[in-house]
Amino acid sequence: MKKLFFNFFFSSHFLAIFFHCQQSRLSAQPSSAILIKADSLFVAGNKDEAKAKFAFLLSSSSPVQLADSTIAHCYYSYLRCLNRGDQKEIDSLSSILMDVIENGKSITYEQKVDLYSKAVYYGTKSKWPKNLLEKALINCGEMLELEEISATAKAYFHYAHYYFLNKHSNTNSANKELIKSLDLIEKYNVSKSALTYNVFLKMGYYHARKNNNNLALNFLNRALAIYEKGESGISSFSASMTAYEGSIIAWNIYDMDNARSLLQKAENILRTQSSPNANMLYLILSARAKACAAANDRVNALKIDSIITYQINNNINSISHVFSQIANNRSHMYDILGDSEESLTISREAYDIVRALYPGEAKRQNAEMKAHAAGLLGEKLFNDKQYHEAIKYLNESISVKSTLSAKLFLASCHLRLGKSTKASQLLMGVDSLLLARPIKDAYDISLNIYYINALSEMVSLSKDEVELERLKNFLENRNLNLETKAIIQSLSVDDLINDLVIYAENLLNISSQLNILSNDEIYSLFEHYRSFELERTNQENQYWRDQAVNPKHIDIRQALKQEVYRLKKIIQDDLLHENSDSLFSRLDKARYRLDSFERFVLNGIYEVTSYQDEEHDLQFLQNVLKTDEMVLMYLIGRKTLHAVGIYTDTLVKHRYSLKDVDRLLISHRDHATSMDNIFDEKVAQQLYSLLVEPLIIPSKSINKMYVVPDGELNQLAFETLRDQNNDYLVSSYSISYQHSGYLLAKRHSEYSDTSSKLLCGVSLTQTRPTSTKHIIPHLVIRNRNGYLQGAQRECEIICRSWPGHHEMTSQLNTDKLQNILEKYDIIHLAMHAEVDHQNIYNSALLSGTDPDDRILISDILAIDHQSDLITLGACQTGIGNFEPGLLNKSLASAFLFSGSKSVLMSLWNVPDESTSEIMTTFYNYLAEGYSKDVSLQKSKLNYINSVEDPSLAHPYYWAGFVLIGDTACLQPPSSHSWLMFLVGIMFILALAFLIRKLRQR
Repeated sequence: MKKLFFNFFFSSHFLAIFFHCQQSRLSAQPSSAILIKADSLFVAGNKDEAKAKFAFLLSSSSPVQLADSTIAHCYYSYLRCLNRGDQKEIDSLSSILMDVIENGKSITYEQKVDLYSKAVYYGTKSKWPKNLLEKALINCGEMLELEEISATAKAYFHYAHYYFLNKHSNTNSANKELIKSLDLIEKYNVSKSALTYNVFLKMGYYHARKNNNNLALNFLNRALAIYEKGESGISSFSASMTAYEGSIIAWNIYDMDNARSLLQKAENILRTQSSPNANMLYLILSARAKACAAANDRVNALKIDSIITYQINNNINSISHVFSQIANNRSHMYDILGDSEESLTISREAYDIVRALYPGEAKRQNAEMKAHAAGLLGEKLFNDKQYHEAIKYLNESISVKSTLSAKLFLASCHLRLGKSTKASQLLMGVDSLLLARPIKDAYDISLNIYYINALSEMVSLSKDEVELERLKNFLENRNLNLETKAIIQSLSVDDLINDLVIYAENLLNISSQLNILSNDEIYSLFEHYRSFELERTNQENQYWRDQAVNPKHIDIRQALKQEVYRLKKIIQDDLLHENSDSLFSRLDKARYRLDSFERFVLNGIYEVTSYQDEEHDLQFLQNVLKTDEMVLMYLIGRKTLHAVGIYTDTLVKHRYSLKDVDRLLISHRDHATSMDNIFDEKVAQQLYSLLVEPLIIPSKSINKMYVVPDGELNQLAFETLRDQNNDYLVSSYSISYQHSGYLLAKRHSEYSDTSSKLLCGVSLTQTRPTSTKHIIPHLVIRNRNGYLQGAQRECEIICRSWPGHHEMTSQLNTDKLQNILEKYDIIHLAMHAEVDHQNIYNSALLSGTDPDDRILISDILAIDHQSDLITLGACQTGIGNFEPGLLNKSLASAFLFSGSKSVLMSLWNVPDESTSEIMTTFYNYLAEGYSKDVSLQKSKLNYINSVEDPSLAHPYYWAGFVLIGDTACLQPPSSHSWLMFLVGIMFILALAFLIRKLRQR
């Protein structure tokens, strides 16, 4: 120890400080007080004063009075005060510090771990000798198994180790250390705020890099929650950056609620500083304006933009180095608001200002800013169809920094001007660069999507046969299916769905003209963007059911889910609500509470296997199909409807003009959904010839048809189409509707129809009118409050006819629905429904006139269950808001999201009387052992063939109900009557045998 102090004492740097300190009043103060004062000065940022006090303690006349741990602390703190000082001095003092930690006799193991971890963490930042830090890691690692080492010290060590490995490019090992630190923090509830904040922050970035965006957001929000508690050691600038980066992740996955909330939070945190960072503040404001525009909050978007404009005009130099990004955000905001002229104006202003700031030959960074501004302006000019001027700015951008996006826009400009050869050369040059560039984020995805769009446009516009043949040969050498899978696997569940639909359509357009894709590749394009939400939700619910066995936990989870959906409903009611920011914040906290509780119960991080990771293999689907089954699958693009027919051994493809299909769909729906219109058989035949006939192989004997619709086709009852013999399609096929080929194949391979099924019937609570003589039965519909005689009779007949245990109930509320869903496998709901197209969360099932008898979609979504069949015997239960690539949001889809395997739903206002007849026969056929789809087909045909009045055979009366999801048979509980019969027969036989024996005697 004397040697250490001898070396240190004669350091020239410390001699100067020593003489200064000796002349000061420091010597009159106790060592502990000086140490506390030095620490507080260091935390406050007064490093020079802190350095003087640490130096005094180390060079005082009686240093031996200090404990070894205090001496080590002083060395460590002094080193931190040096900042970027003389490297020789840093090397020398860091070596002394390590010796003190290693050889100090009064330092406990806990203190050693803490000091080593601090040294590794800060030493990595400040370039202390790497060999010393590695030695510290080894020494510290050997002590971690000792019982006296706290969880906090261990967590800090693993975080320091992570930091060291990450800085030295050992990413995989670093991530393992980070996860170890997180496990300790969560298992032992480590309360050291700065450490926990940093671990959550780094875990957020870790998951963002892996494109686990929902988990990334969760960790960033947890980090912010620590800062919001007012804990020390976390800077407000760091917290605002955390919120800002979280908003970017939320924006990239189209979680606008979260993006807006985080941006507001980032701004609020930043404004708590006495001198907020202007550049950061302007970026946040710019992003807030864009997020408001995306949420249709035009008032706030324009208000914030006016603030930014004022600040830019008055303080342009202070934000020069972030101006292009601000301009990009502001320009994008006006694109969202539909004001392309203002967007172009902002891009021109940005270009002019950046040019004025950096005239002539600028430095590399500034030159790239100029190139970025020129490229952005070129893109805006392209969108404004000013192709010649766009080429000028895009070439300028490429001459400085040859970006892929600029080349893609340049190729499209040449293409629009008829220069297909020039465009082809550019696109082929871009292709090799894209293949060499790994897909890491939304920008890379958008580049690939735009590239395929440009190729599709070239194929459509080019008239040069030689050029097209060259392009075909070029594309045939690429594995487009693998490229598509790479893009899909880089997306999180909700990412870029609309862009992905366009991407798939353009690839299909290219293939249809150049014939370059195999059947497997075509099927993959149809499948990749479908049902992400439903499959993910099903997996999460299944995971929860498998792990959470405590009923109390399930109840708590349901209450938390109800709060999330209740807030979504309120926000959807009024996006411009004066307290909208508060509501978004509450929704964010509710989501956080739900996620935290799930993680607590499941004890650790769990990542549900993404639907996109599954193989969308055509053979997987064909293997489960029977020879009498086929799948009709549709994909609606911007101008074209693509379709495929899938059989056990082949795939048939076709495409149509969307304009023709849309016109026929509107006409057909008008005629099919109203009893006032005579059904137009010609339109039904035309739709059949467009949508179905091209996909039918006459030599195949098909009885069962699965339809995977898209867009407006979700509202078409294919059963009503007329074939070449003018027969309804329901006469030839049992038809059901599916969300994707993958889910259909998965259900086929998993379901078993041998188990017993229990049924519950729920009818409308209603008062019978005093007189019913003026009521015409077939004119009564189930779309509003009122007496439904058929609904009550329907439930009574179904319950009596269904073998085994059943229940009849009424006055349904959320709690009662949950109990029914937990107890029964089949739930038949005969009642009214109400659809709110403005806010789908307000849509409800109505079992009575009391407000408590309303079951909202938001209530249904919160209940986790595993029912085999939900029958929604009400109006328009399958109608809702459609989003490309996602489910048609409706009452029916709410039950599918919450766990039902299949739903029988309605596509229009259904009549009470005919509905009752079809439903009762449907359950009779179901009880006889027919599958769900065949039972529905037979019940519809039974109705059509039995009505005496031909007008009542109109599709309005029988075609409104369709089956979506699993089609398996539902075996009723076995009756014991056959057993009693068998026992009786055996008794008679035994008695006869006994009598015969007696007679023989």
